[in-house]
Amino acid sequence: MILTGFLPESNIIQTSNTMDRTVIVDELTKLSTTSSQAMSINDNSSSITPIKIPLVSFEPILATSPKYILVNEFTKRRNQLILVDDHLQKFIIRSSIKTTVLDALWYDNQQQFLLLTSTNIFSFDPNTKKIQTLNDIIPMENKTFKCFTLLNQSTLLIAYNEWGAEYIDRWQQNNEDGLWKLIERQPLKLTSNEFIGSILTIIENDCLNLAIIIYNILTEQWRIEICHIETLICNKAILLPGSNLMHDYRMISIRNTQSDIKWLAFSSINSNIIAIDSEWKKIQLNYKHPVQRMAVFKDNYLIVRTTERVDIHMFL
Repeated sequence: MILTGFLPESNIIQTSNTMDRTVIVDELTKLSTTSSQAMSINDNSSSITPIKIPLVSFEPILATSPKYILVNEFTKRRNQLILVDDHLQKFIIRSSIKTTVLDALWYDNQQQFLLLTSTNIFSFDPNTKKIQTLNDIIPMENKTFKCFTLLNQSTLLIAYNEWGAEYIDRWQQNNEDGLWKLIERQPLKLTSNEFIGSILTIIENDCLNLAIIIYNILTEQWRIEICHIETLICNKAILLPGSNLMHDYRMISIRNTQSDIKWLAFSSINSNIIAIDSEWKKIQLNYKHPVQRMAVFKDNYLIVRTTERVDIHMFL
């Protein structure tokens, strides 16, 4: 896998308590200059230069659908959603959501984006450009939402913003009436010194699992727990570098690449990106700018969101 704009921290990454082994990185990545904004994402030229779209946001979000990249512009003066298609055409929609959007994902079942705030989930239709509240889904016990992920094409998993979280909630949409119903509160085994940063459903060895990224304030460490999707029992734990509890780690899955890299983990506190292979060995890369969000678009492009721009990289 080659990604434009990425560089290993050095050609040889030394073994430390944050790396599983010494890894020799030869031509893993290439650094290139800013490309012309006039080109299309689907340009068939041989250029590997990343596309860079200037776009400032204090609280960036990022999600992708088969047709669009969804980002936001959230500043003191502007609060709007922006759709970017594969021809780099932008569609700007003034957002009616007055609170901070924590995360976003594509819900293929309804062909809509879902937007998470601390107290609500909103749907955003990229065709009609309408934003609507999912009134059925509300926080339990007067808590606030922290993060969410799709279990399948009708079920959402939602975690809460709290120390010692006891549950991850499962919400399922009824195919007949479209209403959402809380179907299960899956118990967790976090201590009072731990909280969840993010969650992601992943496929490992053809099995569906839930990756839960957890911070422990006593050890001052972040870790990924790979949990059984039904019991949330941890099968594997992977320590992550860094100890800043104010900046959550996030993780995305990478598929259809020639390399063995399967996941990328990152935190907005710095520009380091942790590439993880199928054996859960880690390679630390440097992006030059702190990464706020990452997503895959059309299987061939990695989208990187910083506070100042959106970068589009091609997998080679």
